[in-house]
Amino acid sequence: MTMNFEKQNRMSIDEIANDIAVTGTYRTIYVQGDSGSGKTSIKHILAKRFPKHQVVHCDLTNYDLGDLNLPAYKDMDGEEFIRFVANEDLGLHLNKPLIICWDELGKANNSVKNAVLRLFLERKMGRHQYHKETLQFATGNLSAENMGDLFLPHQRERVTMVRMRKSSNTEHVEYGLKNDFDEAYLAWVADTPILGQSFDDIKKPEDNPYIYHPQSNADKFFTWRGGEAASNMLKDRDRLSNVTAMLGGTIGWAAAMDLMAYVNVRDDLASLEDIKKNPETAKVPNGAGAKMMSIMRALLNLDVTWIDAWMKYAVRMDDQVMAMFVNTIKSAKFAEDDTKKAKVQAMVMSNKLFSEWCANHPHLYSSDI
Repeated sequence: MTMNFEKQNRMSIDEIANDIAVTGTYRTIYVQGDSGSGKTSIKHILAKRFPKHQVVHCDLTNYDLGDLNLPAYKDMDGEEFIRFVANEDLGLHLNKPLIICWDELGKANNSVKNAVLRLFLERKMGRHQYHKETLQFATGNLSAENMGDLFLPHQRERVTMVRMRKSSNTEHVEYGLKNDFDEAYLAWVADTPILGQSFDDIKKPEDNPYIYHPQSNADKFFTWRGGEAASNMLKDRDRLSNVTAMLGGTIGWAAAMDLMAYVNVRDDLASLEDIKKNPETAKVPNGAGAKMMSIMRALLNLDVTWIDAWMKYAVRMDDQVMAMFVNTIKSAKFAEDDTKKAKVQAMVMSNKLFSEWCANHPHLYSSDI
């Protein structure tokens, strides 16, 4: 029963960032999650929300107890003594609001862990008191991943422990569209929903050959962090000696070979120029992967000058593929903080062909923006 409650209450990265923003001045949230799922990216979300705060990232696997508090020799009335002061890297001397990410808390030396846990409660180190608006949170892997994240009961009691769920493949595509990821990579992700599974969602490692599983012997595996690196490599593929080998060493061979299959269908795509000039006759690719790639390329490159042409071309594709375009373009995250994409979004949604397609296929798209 407890496990069911835990699964039902796994939080998204945005939900956790929000709750840190609310409670981070008086309570420390420890964010547990799958390897490479983007836990430390919470600091970037918070920095966007609190632009006057300075971000401090502390990888606790690189610290020993003496690295947090450093001795400073003092003299008062002829009497010598030692005063411990905070490491400059922590930024506590700046007397300004901070966003402190205590990374890899579960793997820290136990003495370091105890010292940091005191900071979580007292919000000070040595003579330096936290600024009243300073936010802090901690991150680490799941103990079931067998990566060395361990806590004693009294240590667990000093933090609020939450489980961050992995982003779904759809959420990762939305993120990739906002950050100019490679179109073949995004098409593959959109067509491979099991990339968003956690190892505890599957019974056996062979049920999902892509992701990390504690019982697997694979040297490399796919994570969203590794996927972003793979996207960058694909964009540099013309300068790489062996892009397949580079991908295999980044996201594992199962993922690399499947991803390269998408890369190799690029020749089946109509050129953007042909779509713009001849939308009603430009080649529509045969394979599902190539069609998906056409959608991703359009979402990355579409501007107001060829929306009409794109819609005339897009409605010629399969309904399921078109549904991917419709649901993505309608998403609030597609144009979040991007005036250019917001204009594209508005014009697409007011396009006659777009409206007609939605009216004729209400079962294939979400009505919520």
